[in-house]
Amino acid sequence: LGLALWLVWPAWRPSAVLSVPISTPRFPDAIEGSIGPPRQIPEPGPAFSTAAEPVNLRCRINSAPWQPCVLEIDRVGEHWWLVVGARRFEFRHDGRGQVILSDSDQGPRPVVPEWRGQGVLCWQDLCAEGAIPLD
Repeated sequence: LGLALWLVWPAWRPSAVLSVPISTPRFPDAIEGSIGPPRQIPEPGPAFSTAAEPVNLRCRINSAPWQPCVLEIDRVGEHWWLVVGARRFEFRHDGRGQVILSDSDQGPRPVVPEWRGQGVLCWQDLCAEGAIPLD
């Protein structure tokens, strides 16, 4: 009877509290910030602009010869365009994987980017070659 009473004792005595010491590791460098001086968060400004500098590339439309072109970026990964000669090819990414290409000759259409060779990125019949910024 003594053993059975001891096993149910906490149930019939609600004021009983079981205290078990728990050891937790401390990481003073991470918690107390002793790695270095506190970092300052810079104010938004030109360094936070989503636009990028124009990039000189080489482009090809269909199987025409390669020619100089310029990649201009409004919002990295969202809205950019290629200027090839007198034509402007505008790209918009919807954030869900679909890229829409618009130009005055063909109007808006979905395209799939595809790497073709070293440093050559194509969207169906339009290809660009060079240091293409991906982000």
